[in-house]
Amino acid sequence: PNVPVILVSWRVARDDFGSERLPLADVTLRDPVAMASLEAGLAFAADNNRQWRQRCASQRESSAHESE
Repeated sequence: PNVPVILVSWRVARDDFGSERLPLADVTLRDPVAMASLEAGLAFAADNNRQWRQRCASQRESSAHESE
């Protein structure tokens, strides 16, 4: 999506600001969420979402070229 997604769950061991879960969410935060984690999560979510959209666009371009 064009909107960053932040997943909040008590079932995760720790906050995850990386790109491993990008197909699911841009950032994962452990509940309860500390203010510092939320602030970092908002910044990382925007960056990760941008990376995800670029990756999806590249895949669409590759698929279009392969089908020609």
